[in-house]
Amino acid sequence: MVGTIPKPVSPHSRVVTTPYHSHTSAGTGCAAAPLYLASPGTPAAAQGVRTPEPGQIQAAVKAYTGPPATLSSTAAAAVRLIVWCNASRHQIEPDVAAMAGKYGVATPVRDWVSRLVCSQCGARDISFVLTGARQ
Repeated sequence: MVGTIPKPVSPHSRVVTTPYHSHTSAGTGCAAAPLYLASPGTPAAAQGVRTPEPGQIQAAVKAYTGPPATLSSTAAAAVRLIVWCNASRHQIEPDVAAMAGKYGVATPVRDWVSRLVCSQCGARDISFVLTGARQ
């Protein structure tokens, strides 16, 4: 029946209706139907979310707990070190091998970044990312 709204699945569900038209949509012979938003606490299966079969539960990804990246390990891995100022958005890609020679090969990258000062605005609010090989 076009124009009628079926009752929600549970009394806590909300109904979001789509426009009803007197004609059918795209030649399918079906009119637009309302969408139901599941209420909090509704099981995943009732929300249309696929859940793993029993015995197929995957282990959570564990955080890396190894030693921190140093300037020398970063240079040896030939990865890009991108550093930027959060205040002025000034961004550079320093030569990591030169920085390892100046600040010491065993200096962790996090400690080195904490020493940096923006050359444009003087701010010390610096962020960085280690990413794939240089292009």
